[in-house]
Amino acid sequence: MTKKEAQEKFVSDDNAYYSDFEYVTNSQLGLIKKGPEVYIHRKETGEFPMTQPMMFGDAFHKMILEPDKFEKEFIIRPNLDKRTKIGKAEYEEFMSSIGDKKTVTSFEAHDLFLMRDKLSADNTVFTLLNSGGKNEVVDVWEHQLNENLTIGCKGKFDHLNDHYIIDLKTTRDCSPDAFRESCEKYGYFRQAAFYVDSQPEKKDFYFIAIEKKAPYFHRIYKVSEESLERGREEYKLLLYLYAKYVVASGYDIHNTDICSI
Repeated sequence: MTKKEAQEKFVSDDNAYYSDFEYVTNSQLGLIKKGPEVYIHRKETGEFPMTQPMMFGDAFHKMILEPDKFEKEFIIRPNLDKRTKIGKAEYEEFMSSIGDKKTVTSFEAHDLFLMRDKLSADNTVFTLLNSGGKNEVVDVWEHQLNENLTIGCKGKFDHLNDHYIIDLKTTRDCSPDAFRESCEKYGYFRQAAFYVDSQPEKKDFYFIAIEKKAPYFHRIYKVSEESLERGREEYKLLLYLYAKYVVASGYDIHNTDICSI
């Protein structure tokens, strides 16, 4: 699939974007970091377990960035006690009636609506998200690993304009030390560098982080050059490992590397 074909396909079809392994995403680099065997298993099986926190994050992104899609894709699940016979039957009846819609509980919906209202009332957030850019932008690019190998990459930008990139994050704690720890743990700095370097012109990268429980405290973080460089070193190393173990098919599950920690 050519870069142009991939771009058109991924823009029009979310499922095609998330199920594709021909073009590498930051999330897939995270699988490589965990272990090439994990990446290969996910690629071969197509298994993508959707946890409730992931569902919550997806719902939040849709609510803020693509409200029309939120209405189409999500439905609020009533609070039913599945430990009882009646509650279990009502739950099964509800789930069988919603088709392929995703669900959030009424408690989660309560938090989502208040989180949306909190961000909507913030003038800085409003300005950042309404300065001529677009939401949920899919881009496809090529990373020149060396003179002989080019790796196709892709990303989905929460918000992209001529000057900066924005990514929304839900979190338990968005205080500086805690969010920095999350950035290290979940590869957020890697994601920032991966996205910034994909753009022809240099752009700043901002995280809008908001806590998932009242009072829905939130902060805006601009990623520093130092943090971008750390993320850059990591994604380039993981692309090298991708080329070594996946492209060259050099991964041997019967010969485990010994690592230092």
